[in-house]
Amino acid sequence: MSQTFAHSHTGKLVQEALYTPSSFVEKICEGSIMVWLPTLVFGLGCYALFGMSLGFFPRGPGLITGTMLFPLVFFGALLIGVPTLYIFHSFLGSQLNLRQFLAIGLVGLLLPGILLAGFAPINWFLALSTKSAFLAKAGQYQAIALASFFGYREIFELLKTFEPEHSAMQQTLMRFWCLLHIGILLKLTHLLT
Repeated sequence: MSQTFAHSHTGKLVQEALYTPSSFVEKICEGSIMVWLPTLVFGLGCYALFGMSLGFFPRGPGLITGTMLFPLVFFGALLIGVPTLYIFHSFLGSQLNLRQFLAIGLVGLLLPGILLAGFAPINWFLALSTKSAFLAKAGQYQAIALASFFGYREIFELLKTFEPEHSAMQQTLMRFWCLLHIGILLKLTHLLT
């Protein structure tokens, strides 16, 4: 009996994270490891797919290196960025706990991963069709920046859902954090490629 991904446990969790992220965050906050671990593994697998496409570039990191390091870059940035955002928000009076911020961060990690997995065939085609290192890096950076933008937009929307009243200082801090985090991701990616 064959089961499609959409009907599997992980598929249902990923669909819930994409279609109803606030209920997914609530499920993670009250659930066990079997709720968030499959989603995290799926998201990191999507990053690995994009990292593998980086290995096809002439001056790329190599197939195995890109596949292993690219998910670690995004996961490491998440592990640095989400607690930092939590600390800043706590100083400004947020009532959310660290587990809620990590759950929101997981959604913010999953969405860009899925988008980058969609960009992987385009990136692979770009690697095979161009000799220009500048054009190749520009395509990679655009894909990463676009996917990150959607991930951070989702983080902002979830924060607004769980804390509808944001001060002007919290909104400014969130924008600054977003720009800083995207800058860190692009710099780490530049070092990787």
